[in-house]
Amino acid sequence: MAKGDPAGLYTPQTLDGTSLSALALSVERELQRIAASSEIALVRQLEFLHSAPPRPREGMITGADGVDWNPGLGQGVYIYIGSAWQLLFAGATAPGVASSTIGKVEVLTQAEYDALSPPEATTLYFVLQ
Repeated sequence: MAKGDPAGLYTPQTLDGTSLSALALSVERELQRIAASSEIALVRQLEFLHSAPPRPREGMITGADGVDWNPGLGQGVYIYIGSAWQLLFAGATAPGVASSTIGKVEVLTQAEYDALSPPEATTLYFVLQ
């Protein structure tokens, strides 16, 4: 997929699940590719589900409430890899906040993130570089 591809198609690549840090980097690269394919700011609010999605697909990211639906490690943000849900984030800590629970996930450009004043304590931010 080339930037400015007239078809604007995004084709996912395999994520590196060998470690949490490798997975985070893989997710970041994929998000950058998605943004480049559409050439628009990408913002998505993540809904925390009370049951598993009926047809999960490789690379799907969603939130689990941890009570009605617990894929293994309680409430958090999970990614579907290799026929199983893998925990990405169980909570987020914001500056000046001891601990918090993720309520939504947003993908922003650096300028959009810098304009937040202050960032929400219950939001997990992916910042495109």
